[in-house]
Amino acid sequence: MNLKKRPWLIVILVLLAITFLIYITSPKDCKIDTDCFNKRFESCKSVKYTQIKNNNLYEYKVTGKEGKECKFEAKLIRLEPGADVTVKALLENKDMKCKIPLKTYKSLDEIENMVNFCTGPLKESIYTLLVKRMYGSIIQNLGKIVEETRKVVVK
Repeated sequence: MNLKKRPWLIVILVLLAITFLIYITSPKDCKIDTDCFNKRFESCKSVKYTQIKNNNLYEYKVTGKEGKECKFEAKLIRLEPGADVTVKALLENKDMKCKIPLKTYKSLDEIENMVNFCTGPLKESIYTLLVKRMYGSIIQNLGKIVEETRKVVVK
């Protein structure tokens, strides 16, 4: 078979090769199947997963291994309906990239303080929100704090 006489065959072969590469490199989409995600997450295989937690919509993507760590991305797609507009603006559609030690966790639910393993806009926004809330709490209780301080100082 002479390929020079059949250029369409070359085009078909190239398209098939590209399709195959896209198929093997794209993450498996587990949609909302927690078991599907956890099986792949445990072995740090490429996977995509959508989770509704506390009426908030999250998306997770495991992107692979880096040394002795598993890399994944977490994105807060949508906050619960009725959430504060300021909080929505701060958190919605933000993501963070995370790295956790391989074989340490079998599921997302096992990871306490996941933000400790992550960097990115979502983590920064979470901390910004925490600081704002702590500041608000201090301001709200400033009178009590001053009164208690006065009692200690006056003694």
